Amino acid sequence: AFTISVTDLGVGNYQFNFANHGGTHTVSVFGNSFSNFISGSSHGLIYVTSENATQVTIIVCEENASQNKMDKNRLSVAIFSD
Repeated sequence: AFTISVTDLGVGNYQFNFANHGGTHTVSVFGNSFSNFISGSSHGLIYVTSENATQVTIIVCEENASQNKMDKNRLSVAIFSD
């Protein structure tokens, strides 16, 4: 097991930081909630913008306008390490 923390970098922009995982992470899997955090907005898409052995940074965008970032009320994250 390893320790993970989340940093909110602004609207729709999150960084997942890991420590004590004993290796390099190999796969990151994300899912978002069906419910909208912002009334009237879309469900959103998740994009990984950077990753390395100690962090993964993502953005959540509207699927019809990827320049519009959005917060979600729930995100699911699975990070696998060797």
